[in-house]
Amino acid sequence: MDGVQTGEGRLEVCRACSCMLVPQRLLARLLERASRRLRGKVDPNVPIEPLPAIAEHPGCPACHRSMSRDDYCQAGVVRFSRCDRCELLWLHTEQLAVMSVMWARMDGRLEALQAADRAMLAEVSSYVDCVLWGRAVSDLMFDEYWMV
Repeated sequence: MDGVQTGEGRLEVCRACSCMLVPQRLLARLLERASRRLRGKVDPNVPIEPLPAIAEHPGCPACHRSMSRDDYCQAGVVRFSRCDRCELLWLHTEQLAVMSVMWARMDGRLEALQAADRAMLAEVSSYVDCVLWGRAVSDLMFDEYWMV
């Protein structure tokens, strides 16, 4: 295993299989950085085919205890090994790439939802303004009617 320093922290990389030992606390930062180049280029609605079972590691390279299997986002697309004790993930570069695409898709969906929310809020605000103006005019007319 070779240590590699990234902007997010230190990763251990296996020369033999191109897998990485990733501290769980660094995963979100790695995915955020890797997905930046994909934003706007990935259709969030195109399905992603599940990856075949790769990078299973029977024992944690750090503590040598057995690793559990996990499913990224419970989407059935990327399954990987995790050491719950050491909080380390055993990921193949292909798994990390697909996870980055999934992260970028999530960002794309969030941006679309936020844009829809902003449009709906603008519409509601316009409606509320109309109602308030209508009440103000009605109050003026009602007051003038009773003052005559």
